[in-house]
Amino acid sequence: MPVKLWQQDKSGNFFSRIVTQWDNSLGGEEYREQAEELDQRLDEVLDDSLKLVKDLKDQCPDVSPKFLRTWSVGRVVRDSGILQLPALETERRQLLWRAMSWKCWLGIKHDYPESELCQEWQSLRSNLEPEVRNQQSDVKYLFGMGYWLQQQELEDAISTFGQSVGHANALSYRASIRVLPVRTALRHLFEQLTEADRSVIYKGKNFKSLVKALRKRWPDRGPGSADRPEHYPPELLEEEIRLILESVLVDIKSPKAS
Repeated sequence: MPVKLWQQDKSGNFFSRIVTQWDNSLGGEEYREQAEELDQRLDEVLDDSLKLVKDLKDQCPDVSPKFLRTWSVGRVVRDSGILQLPALETERRQLLWRAMSWKCWLGIKHDYPESELCQEWQSLRSNLEPEVRNQQSDVKYLFGMGYWLQQQELEDAISTFGQSVGHANALSYRASIRVLPVRTALRHLFEQLTEADRSVIYKGKNFKSLVKALRKRWPDRGPGSADRPEHYPPELLEEEIRLILESVLVDIKSPKAS
C-alpha cells in the first residue's frame, strides 16, 4: 500500500507526498486516496499505542520505559491488522515504518490542519530524525523493531532480553538467529539460570558475546549457513544453545576475561 509521508520544510511548513515502490507515472499521487485511508488508520494505531504504553507503565513500573514503548507499539501494529491489508502485501514494510516515524516526529494527524498536532506521539519515537534512517533495514526502525519484539508476549520478551532494547537490536540484526525459536530457547534457558548468572549474561558486552557465539554456530552466509535453527526440533535447539550459553558464561567468568 502506498503511504502518505508527512514532512516539514526549512520554513516549518508541513507537506505530504505519496510514496510507493510500485511503478507509477505520477510520483505516487495516483494512489493518494489509498494512502489517505492508511494515514487515518495510523492515527488510530498511534493513539492506541499511547494508551497501551500508559497502561503497561502502571502495571509494570519496574520495566524499562523504552522497552515497554517499543514492545507496545509493535503489539498495536499487529492487532490493528494493517500489515495484513492486501495492498500492503507487495510493499516494503520500511515504507510503513517510515511513515509512522515521521507522524510521531511531527505529531501530525491525517486531517491536519483541521486537527491540532499531537505532541504526545513524540514520546513514541526514537531520538533520531526519521530521514536519517530511511535507507536502513526493517529492524532498524523503531516500529519494525517493536513488531519483531512483540512476537513474544511481554513477560517472555523481558526474560529473553533483560528488558534491554539494545540486546534485542543485537539479536535482531542477525538473519540466521533472529527467529522466534531461538528467542524461545533463550528465554527458557535464562529462566533456569541463577539470578547471579542472569545478571552476568544481561550485561551489554556479555550478551553481545552470546550473540556472536550464536552467529558463529549459525552463520548468515557462507559455509554452514544452510543449517538453520528453525530446522531443529525445539528440544534439540535448546540443548545446542544451552551448550553455547554455558561456554560463554565460562569464558566470561575466567580470570583471563576479567
